[in-house]
Amino acid sequence: ATNLAVAKALCESFGFVVEMASDGVEAVEAVDRAHFDIILMDIRMPRMDGVAATRAIHDRQSQAGKTPILALTANNDHADVQTYLAAGMCAVVEKPIAPHRLLNALGAALNQVDVEETTASTCRLAG
Repeated sequence: ATNLAVAKALCESFGFVVEMASDGVEAVEAVDRAHFDIILMDIRMPRMDGVAATRAIHDRQSQAGKTPILALTANNDHADVQTYLAAGMCAVVEKPIAPHRLLNALGAALNQVDVEETTASTCRLAG
Protein backbone atom coordinates (compact mmCIF):
# COMPACT_ATOMS: atom_id res chain seq x y z
CA ALA A 1 0.00 0.00 0.00
CA THR A 2 2.83 2.40 0.81
CA ASN A 3 4.61 1.80 -2.51
CA LEU A 4 1.33 2.27 -4.36
CA ALA A 5 0.74 5.59 -2.60
CA VAL A 6 4.29 6.72 -3.39
CA ALA A 7 3.97 5.70 -7.05
CA LYS A 8 0.63 7.50 -7.34
CA ALA A 9 1.98 10.70 -5.79
CA LEU A 10 5.06 10.63 -8.03
CA CYS A 11 3.08 9.99 -11.21
CA GLU A 12 0.69 12.80 -10.36
CA SER A 13 3.62 15.13 -9.65
CA PHE A 14 4.92 14.27 -13.15
CA GLY A 15 1.57 15.38 -14.61
CA PHE A 16 -0.10 12.01 -15.15
CA VAL A 17 -3.77 11.35 -14.54
CA VAL A 18 -3.72 8.23 -12.36
CA GLU A 19 -6.23 5.43 -11.91
CA MET A 20 -5.44 2.73 -9.38
CA ALA A 21 -6.27 -0.96 -9.09
CA SER A 22 -5.82 -3.00 -5.94
CA ASP A 23 -4.74 -6.17 -7.76
CA GLY A 24 -4.07 -7.71 -11.15
CA VAL A 25 -7.69 -8.74 -11.74
CA GLU A 26 -8.84 -5.13 -11.31
CA ALA A 27 -6.07 -3.94 -13.62
CA VAL A 28 -7.16 -6.32 -16.38
CA GLU A 29 -10.80 -5.31 -15.94
CA ALA A 30 -9.89 -1.60 -16.12
CA VAL A 31 -7.97 -2.10 -19.37
CA ASP A 32 -11.03 -3.88 -20.78
CA ARG A 33 -13.07 -0.74 -20.00
CA ALA A 34 -10.70 2.10 -20.90
CA HIS A 35 -7.52 3.09 -22.73
CA PHE A 36 -4.35 3.78 -20.74
CA ASP A 37 -1.17 5.28 -22.12
CA ILE A 38 1.02 3.34 -19.71
CA ILE A 39 0.66 0.87 -16.84
CA LEU A 40 2.87 0.63 -13.77
CA MET A 41 2.39 -2.96 -12.59
CA ASP A 42 3.43 -4.27 -9.20
CA ILE A 43 4.70 -7.84 -9.43
CA ARG A 44 3.36 -9.23 -6.14
CA MET A 45 -0.39 -8.72 -5.79
CA PRO A 46 -3.33 -10.72 -4.48
CA ARG A 47 -5.63 -12.67 -6.82
CA MET A 48 -3.42 -12.20 -9.92
CA ASP A 49 0.25 -11.26 -9.90
CA GLY A 50 1.78 -8.65 -12.19
CA VAL A 51 3.25 -11.14 -14.65
CA ALA A 52 -0.11 -12.90 -15.15
CA ALA A 53 -1.94 -9.56 -15.38
CA THR A 54 0.52 -8.29 -17.99
CA ARG A 55 0.03 -11.40 -20.10
CA ALA A 56 -3.76 -11.14 -19.77
CA ILE A 57 -3.76 -7.47 -20.76
CA HIS A 58 -1.51 -8.00 -23.77
CA ASP A 59 -3.49 -11.08 -24.87
CA ARG A 60 -6.52 -8.80 -25.21
CA GLN A 61 -4.68 -6.17 -27.28
CA SER A 62 -3.51 -6.12 -30.88
CA GLN A 63 0.21 -6.33 -31.50
CA ALA A 64 0.32 -2.70 -32.62
CA GLY A 65 -1.85 -1.46 -29.75
CA LYS A 66 -0.14 -3.01 -26.73
CA THR A 67 -0.01 -0.68 -23.74
CA PRO A 68 3.50 -0.23 -22.33
CA ILE A 69 3.71 -1.91 -18.92
CA LEU A 70 6.48 -1.18 -16.42
CA ALA A 71 7.25 -3.69 -13.67
CA LEU A 72 7.34 -2.26 -10.14
CA THR A 73 9.27 -4.64 -7.89
CA ALA A 74 11.95 -5.25 -5.31
CA ASN A 75 12.74 -8.53 -7.11
CA ASN A 76 15.04 -7.37 -9.86
CA ASP A 77 17.79 -9.91 -10.26
CA HIS A 78 18.64 -10.96 -13.82
CA ALA A 79 16.34 -14.01 -13.91
CA ASP A 80 13.40 -12.00 -12.55
CA VAL A 81 13.93 -9.19 -15.06
CA GLN A 82 14.04 -11.73 -17.90
CA THR A 83 10.70 -13.16 -16.70
CA TYR A 84 9.13 -9.68 -16.66
CA LEU A 85 10.42 -8.84 -20.13
CA ALA A 86 9.28 -12.20 -21.50
CA ALA A 87 5.79 -11.50 -20.12
CA GLY A 88 5.67 -8.28 -22.15
CA MET A 89 6.82 -5.67 -19.67
CA CYS A 90 9.07 -3.04 -21.22
CA ALA A 91 11.15 -2.01 -18.18
CA VAL A 92 11.64 -2.53 -14.45
CA VAL A 93 11.33 0.17 -11.79
CA GLU A 94 12.96 -0.89 -8.53
CA LYS A 95 11.47 -0.50 -5.07
CA PRO A 96 12.06 1.60 -3.14
CA ILE A 97 11.09 3.95 -5.95
CA ALA A 98 13.63 6.60 -6.91
CA PRO A 99 11.70 9.49 -8.51
CA HIS A 100 14.24 10.13 -11.27
CA ARG A 101 14.35 6.45 -12.23
CA LEU A 102 10.56 6.26 -12.39
CA LEU A 103 10.39 9.41 -14.52
CA ASN A 104 13.11 8.12 -16.87
CA ALA A 105 11.35 4.76 -17.26
CA LEU A 106 7.98 6.40 -17.92
CA GLY A 107 9.51 8.79 -20.43
CA ALA A 108 11.40 6.05 -22.24
CA ALA A 109 8.31 3.83 -22.40
CA LEU A 110 6.26 6.68 -23.82
CA ASN A 111 9.12 7.80 -26.10
CA GLN A 112 8.93 11.23 -24.52
CA VAL A 113 11.71 13.52 -23.52
CA ASP A 114 9.72 16.48 -22.20
CA VAL A 115 7.80 15.76 -18.98
CA GLU A 116 5.29 18.46 -19.87
CA GLU A 117 4.10 16.32 -22.78
CA THR A 118 2.84 13.72 -20.28
CA THR A 119 0.13 15.97 -18.86
CA ALA A 120 -2.51 14.40 -21.09
CA SER A 121 -1.33 10.85 -20.42
CA THR A 122 -3.20 8.40 -18.26
CA CYS A 123 -1.37 5.98 -16.04
CA ARG A 124 -2.82 2.83 -14.49
CA LEU A 125 -1.22 1.76 -11.20
CA ALA A 126 -1.83 -1.82 -10.13
CA GLY A 127 -0.66 -2.94 -6.74
